Amino acid sequence: MLEIPLNRKSEVPLYRQIALHLQKMIERGALLPKTKLPGSRGLAQSLGVGRITVMEAYKLLSDYGYVVELGRSGTYVSERSVSDDYFTGEFDHKWDFRTGQPTPDLIPSEELSRVARDVLAFSSKEALCEAPLSGLDSLRHVLVKHAASRGIPASWREVFVTAGGRQGIALSLNALKQLGVRQMWVEKLTYPDAIMMAQSEGIEIKVLPPLEDISEKWYECLSGSHMLYLVPSFQNPTGQTISESLRHVILEGSMKYGFWVLEDDAYGELRYGERSISALKALDGSERVVYLGSFSQVLFPGLRIGYSLVPNQLMESFVQAQAKRYGPVSSLDQLIVQRFIESKGLESALTTTRGVMESRMKTLGASLRVCVPEGDFLLPEGGIYLWLNIPGIDGREAAFEARKAGVLVASGNQFSYEGERVEAVRFAVSSIVNEEISSAVRCLQEAWRQAFYSKC
Repeated sequence: MLEIPLNRKSEVPLYRQIALHLQKMIERGALLPKTKLPGSRGLAQSLGVGRITVMEAYKLLSDYGYVVELGRSGTYVSERSVSDDYFTGEFDHKWDFRTGQPTPDLIPSEELSRVARDVLAFSSKEALCEAPLSGLDSLRHVLVKHAASRGIPASWREVFVTAGGRQGIALSLNALKQLGVRQMWVEKLTYPDAIMMAQSEGIEIKVLPPLEDISEKWYECLSGSHMLYLVPSFQNPTGQTISESLRHVILEGSMKYGFWVLEDDAYGELRYGERSISALKALDGSERVVYLGSFSQVLFPGLRIGYSLVPNQLMESFVQAQAKRYGPVSSLDQLIVQRFIESKGLESALTTTRGVMESRMKTLGASLRVCVPEGDFLLPEGGIYLWLNIPGIDGREAAFEARKAGVLVASGNQFSYEGERVEAVRFAVSSIVNEEISSAVRCLQEAWRQAFYSKC
């Protein structure tokens, strides 16, 4: 049986650690082409993880060509040579539509550097001391005022400071589990790491019907042991937004039947469309909504700061989970973000980022309409993601051919919990400058025409 070293204290999900190690063994020749990998059940037992964890690792390797899954026959090392290090980000590529990292011009580095110097010069004692588990009270007061920009009527005592959005998800899942939640409902296409974190808590995953098709009768099957995980605004991966009418339906169901809603609003502040839609947490009936906000994904990824708005009955569970798993968030990071918000730096950075994302998204949409007329998409009204449907072409194959041509896109398959064929890819516009988008799409057009459309 294969031995794979796992760091159970790492924030890297276990399935990714397994995939990374197997990828390394394949690339270095320790696992040769056609080698059969251990069965998911046996490997899971030997590693002390859930079978789903191993299955997700194999699925990730399969998505990017390292292995081939042959049903009951098993999983085998692929004969196709894959040299690009997809998982760690060390790729030979020219254009990146895959990652959500910002280009350097979007990071307010000079302003943050000035703020950091001021914090160390005038507040060094506080900055170098350990913060309370729930966060510095001064930052909590500032964050609740910031949340008011999303129309959220919260108290500073509901604010819980986290080291980024992922930690907010993890703490929320642990706290809700302590309150009796046993099932998490997700959209058919969703952020895969949220699923992995829920499974690591022993929470069962269920797939929602299309939200617009759900009637009140369906909500009757839910109770306090259920929660919905939603990215209501500019969803990852599709970039689409849940309508205001559907938001009210969800909240009415939550209040009537007692289920919880985990609202991941990582991109909610990046709206550049004409019409604003309020966060779920801002609407009436949101008492059972846990709200997750973050600045780290787009604005300053090196400062791992996010925040949750936590209902009173969950606050103590959040504190306990933070104490057991992570410890308090860096006081220095908290004070830098606090002063940055107070100086209006965040407001300015958001305004700049919205404008840049809108311009890039429009350029991408125009280029795709010309170069990939076979594709189908809806231009989002905010955020960083665009979902391109490519009928008849498997997303993993489309991503693979694009990567060979020097263009990175995300395979739609990796966002499907059920593991079915997804004929789509996801674009992110945060990691590529506007001037290069058209050239990248033209290169993509040529790669796909040779691989797929020339055969038609």
